[in-house]
Amino acid sequence: MDVTLDESPTSRRSIPELREQFIKIKDKIVKGEYTIVIETGKSKVWKIFGKVENSGSVISDVVACKNCNSAFKFTNSTSNLVKHKCYKNLKNRSEDESKIQVDHNT
Repeated sequence: MDVTLDESPTSRRSIPELREQFIKIKDKIVKGEYTIVIETGKSKVWKIFGKVENSGSVISDVVACKNCNSAFKFTNSTSNLVKHKCYKNLKNRSEDESKIQVDHNT
């Protein structure tokens, strides 16, 4: 069973209201009230993002970073998630490691 933020769709909330809700979600993740569950998909962002669960129910339209616990709106597109600092750091580390491997093999 899915639940939504304060029982209302995120698409109808103002940006300050959404930010406040995402901060509350992050706090609940840190406290252990909510959990980040593994999400699979084609995109590499799912290495660090997952859906947010509250007592076994997924909070719809919300994902969180497994590294820093920040919550984000998610509606079937990862375009906003690839801009997150933790994803960029992961991507940069991966690129650096591949360069080392390429240099090492020459």
